[in-house]
Amino acid sequence: MKAIYKKLLFLFLLLPFSVFAQSTLEGVVLDKATGQPIPGVNVNVQGGTNGTSTDFDGKFKLTNLKSGDKITASFIGYVSSTISFNGQKTVSISLDEDANQLKEVVVQVGYGTVKKKDATGSVSQISAKEFNKGINVTPESLISGRISGVNVTGGGAPGAKADIRIRGGSSLTASNEPLIVLDGLPLSNAVPNGATSILSTIDPNDIESFTVLKDASAAAIYGSRAANGVIVITTKKGTKGGVKVNFSSQVGVNTVANTVDVMNADQFRTLVNAKGTPAQKALLGTANTNWQDEIFHTALTANNNISASGSLFNKLPVRLSVGNVNNPGILRNTSFERTTTSISLNPVLFDNHLKIDINGNLSFGKNRFQDEGAVIGGAISFDPTQSVYQAGSRYGGYFEWLGPNENLPLLPARNPVARLNQEEKRATSTRKWGNIRLDYKFHFLEDLKAIVEAGIDRFDSNGYNEQSTQSVLGYQPEAFSSGKWVNYGNYNSYTESLQNKNLNAYFNYTKNLGKFKLDATAGYNYQMFQKKNTNQERLDSQILKS
Repeated sequence: MKAIYKKLLFLFLLLPFSVFAQSTLEGVVLDKATGQPIPGVNVNVQGGTNGTSTDFDGKFKLTNLKSGDKITASFIGYVSSTISFNGQKTVSISLDEDANQLKEVVVQVGYGTVKKKDATGSVSQISAKEFNKGINVTPESLISGRISGVNVTGGGAPGAKADIRIRGGSSLTASNEPLIVLDGLPLSNAVPNGATSILSTIDPNDIESFTVLKDASAAAIYGSRAANGVIVITTKKGTKGGVKVNFSSQVGVNTVANTVDVMNADQFRTLVNAKGTPAQKALLGTANTNWQDEIFHTALTANNNISASGSLFNKLPVRLSVGNVNNPGILRNTSFERTTTSISLNPVLFDNHLKIDINGNLSFGKNRFQDEGAVIGGAISFDPTQSVYQAGSRYGGYFEWLGPNENLPLLPARNPVARLNQEEKRATSTRKWGNIRLDYKFHFLEDLKAIVEAGIDRFDSNGYNEQSTQSVLGYQPEAFSSGKWVNYGNYNSYTESLQNKNLNAYFNYTKNLGKFKLDATAGYNYQMFQKKNTNQERLDSQILKS
């Protein structure tokens, strides 16, 4: 009996220590959809001051826990999850994405982030899941018709610039272009000769989201250049976990949907014979030429992209992407080709206190242009009874209207097929841009952050315009003392470089004071734009007539 009493007394004395014993819990927080760890998740004990955040690998450690404590894991864009502590040593918590919260988040609006409901102006955000599908040669087409108040009007030439208007134009004489901010780097809307637009060098496959600041309140962040609105473009970053490789290949067929309704050769002859003068009737030919069919054709566009994303050494998120697009135009002898390479490094150091984003991009472009208005206008108005070619023509074998002395008259249109084939407009471009962003949350005062952003954008282009010595475009009826008429071919080359340097350095202090929130920012911004160009011209000549 004494042994039983001793055991009961021992258990009775041990009971209070068991009830009040404090333990340590280690765990990991994962994305339920992907199974990948989530860094920066707040893990707190309800009703207490005990809390922490997950590290880069999504792991956390809580001490001084009591049995029955409720532990909550919360993160912006995810539904919070609560578990009970019952003495377990390890735990795995999975979080679901919260679509409603995600819609409320706007990233990198000016000098920081803001929830949509807290923004003073009108803000819209569209992510990769909502982009337009299909072959998107330039980024503008991703958001065409997808954001209210934002109109995107594209050009017909391959790789052509699209006009983006936010809530309509605001000026008759000044620029109506919005300010483009690419990964924190404000871009200039100027492009060098031979390039199509500032966005044509970006592979749409590398873009994660567009954020559009629609009204003039954006000027409070970016100044007067934001009066036409701001488009903030965020590219894709490295991801956690193992390396994933994605490859996409698209082929599209480009055709002319409709042509201008004009008379065919028989209808034109009937009209001239019925209404024309004898001199006009004498000029009629015997051919049946559809000039619009001669300048347009069906073209195939190919778009290929391969990317690899993951973590190096399980610590360094990285993404590498290579893409190529080849876009011949439906107007013959026009084309746009682009090859891009991009890399992104996104390490998080010092227990999530230092976040680093490094982006580097390289783009090569090749363009072939035509004087679209002159060529297409000529095809619409040119005589359908004339053939494309003429035997014995001194203009490269092409038919051209000639005057009484076999000189070129000024008023008639020129042969549109000859213009396509006897004029070369080509250009190549190289663009290098990138930036680095350091976001440091002070250890001794976590409400205070220091942010430094530095970026550079260099855009180089060179090209030439060449007209054949047999082309009517180079013909100049200039009489020399010898009585000879000379046709001058024309060759003009150019080189142009644009450079944009940017530096931001600022402190940001945020503090929740009950129902009030204190958000203060102070810093320095520097941006410099540089331009350099050269032009050369050469004249070749060919004797046409003695």
